[in-house]
Amino acid sequence: MPRLSNIFAAAALVLTVVLVNLHTHGYGFAYDDTAVILEREPVWEQGWGEFLLDRPWGLGRHVTVASLDFNRGGGNPPDPAPFHLTNTALAAVVVLALFALARGIGLSTTAAFAGSLLFAVHPLHVDAVVNIIGRAELLSAGFVVAVLLLHITGYPPMGFGLTAAGVLFLAGLESKESAACAPLLALAYDFFRPGRAASSGDAGSRIHIGPYVTFALALAAWLALAATHLPTGVEIDWIDNPLAFMPAPERVIHASAILWRYLGLVVWPTGLRADRAFDETPLDSQAGSAGLVAWLVVAVVLVLTRKKAPTVAFLLAWFPLSFAVTSNLVFPIGTIMAERLAYLPSAGPCLLAGLGFARMQTSASRLTRGLGHIALLACALTLALAYHGRSLVWTSQAHYHAQTAVDSPRSAKAHYNNGLALARADRKDQAVSAFRRALAIAPDFYLATDYLTRLLREQGDLVGAADAYAAYVERRPNDERALFELAHLYEKTGRLQLGHQIAQRLAELNSADPDYTQLLNRLEAAARAQRVREHRETPH
Repeated sequence: MPRLSNIFAAAALVLTVVLVNLHTHGYGFAYDDTAVILEREPVWEQGWGEFLLDRPWGLGRHVTVASLDFNRGGGNPPDPAPFHLTNTALAAVVVLALFALARGIGLSTTAAFAGSLLFAVHPLHVDAVVNIIGRAELLSAGFVVAVLLLHITGYPPMGFGLTAAGVLFLAGLESKESAACAPLLALAYDFFRPGRAASSGDAGSRIHIGPYVTFALALAAWLALAATHLPTGVEIDWIDNPLAFMPAPERVIHASAILWRYLGLVVWPTGLRADRAFDETPLDSQAGSAGLVAWLVVAVVLVLTRKKAPTVAFLLAWFPLSFAVTSNLVFPIGTIMAERLAYLPSAGPCLLAGLGFARMQTSASRLTRGLGHIALLACALTLALAYHGRSLVWTSQAHYHAQTAVDSPRSAKAHYNNGLALARADRKDQAVSAFRRALAIAPDFYLATDYLTRLLREQGDLVGAADAYAAYVERRPNDERALFELAHLYEKTGRLQLGHQIAQRLAELNSADPDYTQLLNRLEAAARAQRVREHRETPH
């Protein structure tokens, strides 16, 4: 009978995932799908050898990229429907794996089902499931949960399980670097021993080294595979993550507060948005310091309570540990905050909530049990409706950029991307306005300045283009690209004295560049000739 209830629960979870994502299967490609899918040579044309030594995305992510290529079919451009269908299938697999893991660590069928159900419909997961390239999160999470399933069952059978765990861990790393949290979660399981009353004298409470040697070997294999492109790293733009340009102590303080913000979105998912770049994620040093202290307190509480409530302690530790790679705490990543990153970490809080619902069902009071059913159903329906509303942003490329600019009004990047989309649609005046809004938020955003001036030049507004560059170089006086363009614009608009000053600044910054020297000489001669003309025309 328990086995039958597990089967029914699993079937209900799969059906839930399919239903909440059914409407997304007609969505198109949006945002980074263009670069990662449409503008990249598929693996069978590139060749497997070159593909594995290349860095197609992130620090490789070859498993994710290869899976995207297999969805291409024969169309050119490819049909987005198979990509969305595959993401839905992967989301269902992750939910099933999470349900199995919950049962494995001692949760009842009711608790495991309730927690997995909340995970399946949580709107915070939209950017991981509905956004096609969110597949990196799905695959990474799936492989991590699979590794943990093998870990809690002792790696059966006959040693092959340990080998399988190493392969799965490597596949997770090759899906996305965030899978590196798997050994930490395994170590936390060994430390907390959920569902077991492991005393200090219990032989079962010892941590065996074998699995961690396997994890280390898999990590070494991944690093060897990534060695050809690790030196180049992943370029981080300050507009995406200003934390990357802060001293480490300051970065850690702010990242601690953002980690609490993620947890707040798991517990109360309101105000969700696809873009949280500068300045949509505000930074407060006092809040950051308080957040860091609070996480330290949480760590102490977990250690103190691990014997009394080991399962709860493990699930509480799940959230920060699975954020180990993507929180900006240990090292900066490509974004200050992104909802898709909370996909795997949110599993811990969701299972904790499921545990709470299940305990209501063990009450002797029929009223309490009934309220528990109603509460779970109400939460699941509310989250599913929010999931549907949040997913609409990914309908199409144009809709994504327009809606993101509305949802994230303080994000310079959102307005910049919307400006690009408007320019491609030949809505030039609206694009100019979008770029200006981006620069009002981040005056030293070079790309927004560059595209704004391109449009102004096309419209014949050279003075406006020069003024835009002038505003930028006030904030970035040593940016040679901007200075060079500004000097040319001053020359074209007849403001030769100003152009000469900018050319002098360029020559001071880089006297070895012949283009700068030539520009300086030309503007110096033109400015001198202009002064002579003005002197002659001035009545004496």
